[in-house]
Amino acid sequence: MVRVRLELVLTGGELLDGRRVDTHAQRLANILRPVGLSVGRATLVGDRQTDIEDALRGALQRVDIVLCTGGLGPTIDDRTRDAAAVVLDLPLVEDAPTVAWLQELFGRFGREMKSNNRRQAMFPQGARILPNQAGTAPGFAVEKSGKWAIFAPGPPAELELMAREQIVPLLEDVLPPRQAIATTSLRTFGFTESGLDKRLREIDFGDVELAYTASAPEIILTLTAAGADAQAAEAKVADARHLIQPIVADAVISDDGRTLEEVIGTELTRRGQTLAIAESCTGGLIAMRCTDVPGSSEWFLQGAVTYSNEAKIQRLDVAAALLEEHGAVSREVAEAMAAGMRQSSQSDWALAVTGIAGPTGGSAAKPVGTVFGALVGPAGAETWHDRFPGDRGRVRRFAAQRALDQLRRTLIS
Repeated sequence: MVRVRLELVLTGGELLDGRRVDTHAQRLANILRPVGLSVGRATLVGDRQTDIEDALRGALQRVDIVLCTGGLGPTIDDRTRDAAAVVLDLPLVEDAPTVAWLQELFGRFGREMKSNNRRQAMFPQGARILPNQAGTAPGFAVEKSGKWAIFAPGPPAELELMAREQIVPLLEDVLPPRQAIATTSLRTFGFTESGLDKRLREIDFGDVELAYTASAPEIILTLTAAGADAQAAEAKVADARHLIQPIVADAVISDDGRTLEEVIGTELTRRGQTLAIAESCTGGLIAMRCTDVPGSSEWFLQGAVTYSNEAKIQRLDVAAALLEEHGAVSREVAEAMAAGMRQSSQSDWALAVTGIAGPTGGSAAKPVGTVFGALVGPAGAETWHDRFPGDRGRVRRFAAQRALDQLRRTLIS
């Protein structure tokens, strides 16, 4: 069995100057992985033809397949086809059927095809043309010296459709039998990246690859393995997952791509239970995450942003004496907020968060980043106290994550 090597060359000045965030590598990796193809490298280049040529030439020296995106349009800065012709040492020739297709496409919308659109019908001699069902720029593929150079348009919707409907079938048809690839990703919360690595680095995973992705506040662990067939590859990943389990334990939110709030929603729906939320420093962030989940109306009842002391008293029935004695940012007030929300909403569970997100408002006793949380449910109350470093946004994100994760852990315990 052969493990085919593949690289991406992603072109476009907008990917380098901040106008657009690259999503091509992720999209293509997810499409290619199920058919046994993994991306070994992705190179970002601008619109200069010589830069594109250098990237293509270097990739073709290293790997079996180069998949290049972008620069196939009709404008002066679309230079990928010209770079391809130079690197592959093939002349560009006009394809009459593609010209006719373009004329018909423009005519369908009552528009006249401009002369520069004919550039989109120019391909290296002998190229396989890949129809574009979502735009005006066809792709193309060229085999040379046993290697494949494939070119696709840059707009994400066009690229994704062409990858699924044209590129994957082409590769499955022309490539030799290859190893199957299996992968799984574990969403975790509660570890730092370095702390998790320290715990896992002594494990012998064999030929299973372990990768870390810091996606604050979560750390994503990805296990990837190759095998003679899908079953063999999946067995390797399962074995590695088993080795990790004693260490990560209940820090794993999901291994199927679900978010924290989706996992919570699934469990609450299974139980036939409901949730309500009272927030201060997080300003509605927890409620927003819950209601981002489709179907959350089945389990999410309501949320309240009780930012001021008066709001805590009026909306949640928090005792004024409690606020006076302990302060709004305290374990006692967090618990009273959750209890008041559960009582008023008649929910099964209620979460509450209160804290100092900064950059001002802290003190020696309660510095910026101090957060108290509470969960009140059928079995009583749980409270917690954290101090999160970072700016205001980071403190709020981590406080929301911590609260939701406390609910998840309680539900699965």
